[in-house]
Amino acid sequence: MRIEESELSTDESVFLQREMVKNACLTLKKYFTAHVSIIYHNLKRSLARVNNSSPPPPTPAYKSMFAPSEDVQDYIDFIHEYGSDDGGNECEKRAVLLNITPLLVQLVALASSWKNYSNRIDVIVTALESLVAMSFSRQITLSFCKQTEVSSTESQSGIKILLRAVEGELVPDVTVQKAALRVLCNCVWKSQKDGSKPNNASNQVLLWSSVRLNNGIKILMSALNTKVPITEADAIRTLACKALCALSVNEHICQVLSKLPMFHNENFHILMREPVLSDHIREHTKFQKYASILIERVTGKSFQMQQSSAIPMFTAINKADIIMQTKITYPQKELLSIIHDHLRSQGLNQTADMLMSEAKLPQEIELKPPATHWIAANSKTPLFKNCSPSLLVKEPFTPLQCKKLSVASPLTDQKSLTPLRRPSHNTVCTPASMKSNNDKLMQDN
Repeated sequence: MRIEESELSTDESVFLQREMVKNACLTLKKYFTAHVSIIYHNLKRSLARVNNSSPPPPTPAYKSMFAPSEDVQDYIDFIHEYGSDDGGNECEKRAVLLNITPLLVQLVALASSWKNYSNRIDVIVTALESLVAMSFSRQITLSFCKQTEVSSTESQSGIKILLRAVEGELVPDVTVQKAALRVLCNCVWKSQKDGSKPNNASNQVLLWSSVRLNNGIKILMSALNTKVPITEADAIRTLACKALCALSVNEHICQVLSKLPMFHNENFHILMREPVLSDHIREHTKFQKYASILIERVTGKSFQMQQSSAIPMFTAINKADIIMQTKITYPQKELLSIIHDHLRSQGLNQTADMLMSEAKLPQEIELKPPATHWIAANSKTPLFKNCSPSLLVKEPFTPLQCKKLSVASPLTDQKSLTPLRRPSHNTVCTPASMKSNNDKLMQDN
């Protein structure tokens, strides 16, 4: 709905029309998200057949095609890298024919002026996420270079409107910034197949030039230094660095970046040392990946030469990221058996029996013996000063119980003593009791 039409309508009709716009954007988002998911899974199965490996099973017809926004971005990256360049399918051609991309871009620009509408942020974010799902096609991304009418007297390109959203000029909201950065990254990212045809290369240069002419380098560089809000700063920094990494393929943009002082002092390396929020190690690892590629392209120097001195935490963060992504599972029966053994050792026999019956554990549970302290009886041990040098006492004594041992006479038996019973904390092992245990052992043998 145009601004002039909204001024002539009543408040109730304006609200209803804006709700219709929001529902339409949500429907488009779900449709194109499902479309991207279908293309991704079909492409993955076809690549598996080409590589003579077992393809993943197809998604059942009764299962929903819903995918989170992070997964959708991974799907689009996979399609850009391995998808075929066949001129687009029927869905892409129809979206281009209906001018859906300029219409959604125009909606993003107009919805920022809906001051009295409480769901304007949701409308803008939904429209941008729809554009994210649509930006897997190179035909659709070219629509961002066209001029879009934002008012009765002004027109702007789609790239310009996206950069305004990234800068926070339209709406100062972090979700809007992230969604706009995702769309921008998909537009400027160049895959290996884009350079196979001259037409694709020229279209990509047109997108890069549009970003450069609309002051996109300055906006993305300022997004690199984002520190607030702290919960989303790492994600914004990663997306901005990914966009700059894609733009650095162009020689003119790379030359502009090489003149910036950030690539010649330690500011960029300081950003790579640690994440803004320590919990976002995975996002920071992606940022380090794109930043290392960007530094190598701009400076022409290998990043590995600077890694040890400039970024001491680089390896540690990578290891932490691997640990966070490693899934550790325990067999349920073994875990319950360990808990059962612990309860037995603590004297909670009724609780252990209840656990065994409810968990249906086997009756023949191998209980691990308690921690054993080996005490070598030699002339250097004060408590066993009078014992034979070859005597080795093996008893499950705790260090406190060992202090209560008192030996006054040597034992004639040279064999090791095996644990017969666990003495209580109040029991003091005397030579008489130790000799009786030794006699029982000799009778058994």
